[in-house]
Amino acid sequence: MRTTRREFLRMTAGTAIGSLAATHVVGAAKGGKRPNVLLILVDDLGNRSLSCFGATVPTPNIDKLAAGGMVFRNAHAAPMCAPTRDEMFTGLSRARFAGRPGAETPFFTNRLAKLGYATGMAGKWFVGSTFDPPARGFGESLVLVNGYRYWAPDVMVFGSGGMMKELNQPKVTGRLNEWQIPLDGGTPHRATRPADRYGEDVSTDFLCGFLDRHAAAAKAGRPFFAYYSSKLTHVPHSPTPDGDPKAIAIYKSAFAANHDRNLKGLREAVQAESHKQGVRITNRTYRNAGLRYLDKMVGRLLAKLRELGLERDTLVIFTSDNGNSAVDPLPEGATRLPGRKGDCREGGTRIPLILSWPGTIKPDSTCDDMVHVQDFGPTLLELTGADAPAKALCDGVSFAPQLLGKPGTPREYFVGYGAHESIWLERIQAELGKPGLKPYRLVWVHGRRFKLYNDGRFYDLKTDLAEAHRILPGKGTPEAEAARRKYQAILNGLKRSEA
Repeated sequence: MRTTRREFLRMTAGTAIGSLAATHVVGAAKGGKRPNVLLILVDDLGNRSLSCFGATVPTPNIDKLAAGGMVFRNAHAAPMCAPTRDEMFTGLSRARFAGRPGAETPFFTNRLAKLGYATGMAGKWFVGSTFDPPARGFGESLVLVNGYRYWAPDVMVFGSGGMMKELNQPKVTGRLNEWQIPLDGGTPHRATRPADRYGEDVSTDFLCGFLDRHAAAAKAGRPFFAYYSSKLTHVPHSPTPDGDPKAIAIYKSAFAANHDRNLKGLREAVQAESHKQGVRITNRTYRNAGLRYLDKMVGRLLAKLRELGLERDTLVIFTSDNGNSAVDPLPEGATRLPGRKGDCREGGTRIPLILSWPGTIKPDSTCDDMVHVQDFGPTLLELTGADAPAKALCDGVSFAPQLLGKPGTPREYFVGYGAHESIWLERIQAELGKPGLKPYRLVWVHGRRFKLYNDGRFYDLKTDLAEAHRILPGKGTPEAEAARRKYQAILNGLKRSEA
């Protein structure tokens, strides 16, 4: 089925950023006052990893956030962290790009900064092909670089007006590799390693300072966008500051002495020292402890909003960068979504999504509309009253109306990308009876009921969520075959758009 470019853009673009009736939505919320925004993005947290969703690890602060706001029960991301971040900030499916989006592709934070928002972030970067937070719309940032260093983190600071401002980096020229930032040497850009600090504490301290500095301006009409990008609960799991002091000392020393971007040798160093001292090391315990500590950091940020009198003027978003159903801390025998991180199935793409805005979003409410991280930019820009930039292309669809109790225009599907071949290839080889099948670029259209891959596999998710029984061409119901044709046209158009 041939699709014209105009038809393709109509089918896949959804809406240009901010092109919905933004002033009407803002007018319905707070009498037109633009909200502050606190976005909390967690690493590798499955859709049921919170105690409010049945998990066994208590997360009281996040549970309270859910009780006071809206829970989206059909929220999706890419199945890996990098494509999710790219999609979240650009509003575009990663399937549109041959690699990662470059500097020519704007982030929604660039738009917010132009609208007068004070913008700040702390934590993990790992978004786009350009490591340059100021160029991406962040006025102040503290980035934890050189991999997943929980203790003795490597820190880079840009534009800080408070904490660690003495470490502010010069303007970025050329290309920086956030995984290989030197601690010393002749380069003008370098990281600093506070050997006795825990990275999540450093990030949260920085953001709390950012909120303190911008509270008065926010009350006077210049709102802020604050982004906490946590590295919890990604590996390598380690004790938090609330853990055993002996284990903390072992990990702190091992992290401080390790200079490899992939932390090669860290486990061996920890094992050797723990054996020498007779200290028990348990990764599963540490992952759950990390989840509890994440909740503690969220609690600190929410408490800071209350302390500053900004709680009712701030939209808080809590979510994860991919699904990870296989490791959700659920009771024995609990039902899990099929798949895990890296998988193109539900367990890899379904994420927790909570939004709270006291006095505006109805507490203890839920929404079953399909949403995606691609929708965050359009939603935030609609709530801030932004005009649509000329000729903007966006795969995201604003769900701002749903936040205000209106029906909105729920998306019918999303174009997915980013599954890891180490997870899906062997399963597909077995399903197709092709043991020699080589890795290839996997893209899919995930609808409300049906799902089509660019390799031709087609499933009815209503009856086959595990994607174990593909529907062969011409063998589905009329509804299924109509969906197959529609989704194939979308995939065909997407391919031509990249040429």
